[in-house]
Amino acid sequence: ANAKTGTLSFWVKSSLTGNFGGSLSNGAFDRAYPFPYTINAANTWEYKTVTIAGDTSGTWLTTNGVGFQLQLSLGASAARSATANAWTTTAARQPTGSVNLIATNGATFYLTGVQLEKGSTATDFEYVDYGRQLQMCQRYYYVGTNAIYGYPSPNSGGYAAYQRYDFKVSMRIAATVTRSYTSQNNINSLNAVTRTTDFFTDQIVASISTNTTWTVSYIADAEL
Repeated sequence: ANAKTGTLSFWVKSSLTGNFGGSLSNGAFDRAYPFPYTINAANTWEYKTVTIAGDTSGTWLTTNGVGFQLQLSLGASAARSATANAWTTTAARQPTGSVNLIATNGATFYLTGVQLEKGSTATDFEYVDYGRQLQMCQRYYYVGTNAIYGYPSPNSGGYAAYQRYDFKVSMRIAATVTRSYTSQNNINSLNAVTRTTDFFTDQIVASISTNTTWTVSYIADAEL
């Protein structure tokens, strides 16, 4: 009922001209919005924007399933075509009458700068630098290594250590952690004591008689 309008923008170049199309659909392919755009000049980069009214019907997943699918069609049958700029209950891939690019031998189609955003106005393409992109990825998944140093107890020859591992960025949730060690070296037990969005702690209980170093590799998973 509170569906938001979205705006698609992209740059396109093709050896063919005319009315091309695409669609936005849900994961079940029982709701689709076929939209048109026109390529005016052959082999020339052109900037296109398409505004798509939010759909107030159908099922749109907000889980880790397919919420929606964006398609730019290179050709589809009549059964996969429907009226432009209107929501339909079919699995439409394009508006009726769109250019069938794949019917032309040697035709070319180039696409770049695709951006879909909330609202009815297209903004400049959002370029994200490598460092920022890495941080956004590390919010969901992180792989790391660390060293734990053990010293034998003068009384029992045993050893227990707590090690804290800090994540590079705060993760989405308290991550699920899996660990492996390059050498067990008389490790009796391993325990993940605490897990938060920012770190986890590890406990090693071992029987050692000399100074020992353990190298741990770990994966922290906070994916959806």
